[in-house]
Amino acid sequence: AHFRIAWRLFKRFRRVFLLSVLLLFASWVCLEIAVVVLRSWGIALHVALHIGFLILWSGLMVGIHRMALQVVDGQVPAMSDLTAFLRRGPSFLLAASLYSVAVFSGLLLLVLPGAYVAVRYALFGHAIATGEASAVDALRDAGALCEGRWWSLCYFMLLVLAFNLVGAALLGLGLLLSFPVSLLATASLFRT
Repeated sequence: AHFRIAWRLFKRFRRVFLLSVLLLFASWVCLEIAVVVLRSWGIALHVALHIGFLILWSGLMVGIHRMALQVVDGQVPAMSDLTAFLRRGPSFLLAASLYSVAVFSGLLLLVLPGAYVAVRYALFGHAIATGEASAVDALRDAGALCEGRWWSLCYFMLLVLAFNLVGAALLGLGLLLSFPVSLLATASLFRT
């Protein structure tokens, strides 16, 4: 049901979501161009460029999560919403880093702890996009939303993963469709 809702919403607001995904991609391209052009300036500049990019990209991710939640709530998103939450970028980056370390550590222990953590805290991005929650609070809120719903959330996340893998397999161009649709589907799930 969430994917049907997401597809209907994507068709209605495809322009704003396609432009948003293209801007996310363009920010990465700009980073790579800067790294190549400024390669003679040394490693310190490369590290600074990558840290700056990660903070910017994280802020843009909060914006696109927020746009998905707005659409699910019946509002009309604008391109300005993509950059409206750039200040939340550091919180998103910290939460994503903590999430990644926890999932990776769980996968090293055996696959099941990593899978459990990955599903339990998967909705942290939407939690950050809804308000001023810190990284730890967003992870805590995402975990609380999963209480008693782990298996259904696991099934949903496997569908999202498969959908995005198919999008990536189509020379990456399929992600222009699969990423926003799965983001909208996840926003629909988050709101329920």
